[in-house]
Amino acid sequence: MTMFGEKGLVVINSNRTMPVTITVAVVAAIVAIFAPRFFVSLDISPESSQVGEAGEIPGQAQNHDASRHGDALLSPMLAIRHITHDEFNQAIANPRPYDIDGFIMAGVVPHHITAATMISGFFSQASAFADYYDLVIILGPNHTGDLANVVLSYRDWGVGEGVFTHRGFVNDLMYEHNISTVICHYRSEVDHSASILIPFIYHYLPGVEVASVLLNRSLNFGETLYLYWWISEWVNRSGKNVLLVASIDFSHFLTPAQAMARDRITTDAILNGDYRFIHGLNYHYLDSAAAMIIFMKYLEWLGISPQIIDHADASEFLGPGLDETTSYKIIVGTRPT
Repeated sequence: MTMFGEKGLVVINSNRTMPVTITVAVVAAIVAIFAPRFFVSLDISPESSQVGEAGEIPGQAQNHDASRHGDALLSPMLAIRHITHDEFNQAIANPRPYDIDGFIMAGVVPHHITAATMISGFFSQASAFADYYDLVIILGPNHTGDLANVVLSYRDWGVGEGVFTHRGFVNDLMYEHNISTVICHYRSEVDHSASILIPFIYHYLPGVEVASVLLNRSLNFGETLYLYWWISEWVNRSGKNVLLVASIDFSHFLTPAQAMARDRITTDAILNGDYRFIHGLNYHYLDSAAAMIIFMKYLEWLGISPQIIDHADASEFLGPGLDETTSYKIIVGTRPT
């Protein structure tokens, strides 16, 4: 289904079908009209993908390498909006020190700039295996909570020489009829849950492709499990060496003491594999239950257990006396090297 909204063209694949019979000729005409917009100029916001905006990392690619994905025309790149040059340099100069024993198959990381040194710490450890990874699949919340259960973009990211999106993954997921999906470049760019991680992937895992998957809280438990199954089947079928990253912040809008109490509950549920309980948790516990469940099921599929290696809240970085905080965890799933 194709819709025009206030932000421009949005292309949706919904699992709801309409009882309408359309002739082949009509379908061909619709494709002829909309296909060029979908594959070349799906520009949700005219300003959203321009290089050199405030907050982007300096040195972003000025031209998209069209041959990289066989494009007929140049396509705008997604901008990096949520971390400045100075903040990024500070984070990579001071990564949190983690002693991770084994090869990192999957992880949970924050998406607040406050916890940038935790993000840097995780990816600096993953960099030891940079030559192994083919693809980073990022699962994060769609904070706005609209459009569809799953929000995707096939555009590449404008940082340095570019971080390239694995379009095969995006296209395959877009055309999975049992999952409600939407292509929305604007949302993929402006929601910080995935985009804030891109500069770290560029720095620590050069040349590795990405696939950003933003998840709506409207995903029910069965739909969440189906999406996990689809991802694991795709990884198995593709033969790609994948690093699965769940971009999750934990307790929100609570005092530090309240946040720590809620985090103990969440930690117990994670370590005990209580999927249904986690699905019922709200933003006072974590901001993407679906991403956490998929991460946990993915580790279960690999036959490894989650390890919580860091736990902090915003007061550790911003100082005591906060009336409201957000808490963060670094969780990894590793295999012996």
